[in-house]
Amino acid sequence: NSGTKVAEVSSVSAWNPVIAELPDFSVMESITYVNEVDIQNVRVNQLVDIGLDAIPDKSLSGVVTSVANIGEQRQNSDSKVFEVVIEINESDSVLRPSMTTSNAISIEEIAGAVYVPLETVFEFNGLDVVYKKAGLGVERQQVWLGSMNENDVVVKAGIEEGDEMLISMPTDTAGLKFIPLAEDVLQEIRAIEQAKMERQQEQQARQNQPRQAQEGMMRMDFQNMTQEQRDSLRRVFMNRGAGAQSGGARGGASGQVRVQVQSNGSGS
Repeated sequence: NSGTKVAEVSSVSAWNPVIAELPDFSVMESITYVNEVDIQNVRVNQLVDIGLDAIPDKSLSGVVTSVANIGEQRQNSDSKVFEVVIEINESDSVLRPSMTTSNAISIEEIAGAVYVPLETVFEFNGLDVVYKKAGLGVERQQVWLGSMNENDVVVKAGIEEGDEMLISMPTDTAGLKFIPLAEDVLQEIRAIEQAKMERQQEQQARQNQPRQAQEGMMRMDFQNMTQEQRDSLRRVFMNRGAGAQSGGARGGASGQVRVQVQSNGSGS
């Protein structure tokens, strides 16, 4: 019968010949969860550095094989997270199902990049600057920033490899020389920002176009209606509006969302 434990001299049905299922240790996966802010950067086939909480000195590698399309609410978490499945490349005898893992997914790799710690970047009159050593003094250098992680940020222009920056703002900045970016770099930045703004405007226009067309068609149909048809349509809209309002009241207010980074997973 279904649910009966199979033991010695037990009968096995031809319709359910499975006696036991054994895990395949040659192919292991790490199941982790990524928050709704970072999930947009996670893709299939991205490389992953995997650590084992039980064996801190052990390092493994893997690749993302699946990214969930629908978020879920995990226990003890106020934010939505998305399941990410990572296939572990190595076959190691120390791996066991349900072991806790740490997963660092490589989103982007930039060869030959110049990067600095986030602590060295400051804001000055709406611009990103660093305080760079120049001889015996310090200069306020404008920089063009690129991709960043939790520790460092890529600097596209403004400094070179070997330059030394301060990690804290000088106590007296009144007399510091300000070095702006070169004009050709500033023009490139303006062109990129202008192109980005135009793409956003085009996207917004595409989103509004179907709604505007629908509203225009409704106005045209309304003008061609008789007075009796118009009155009937108004009553329908009024009833729908009342129903939507009462339904919204029943729904209640939404709770505050706190975004958290989920860094641990489990092996299977």
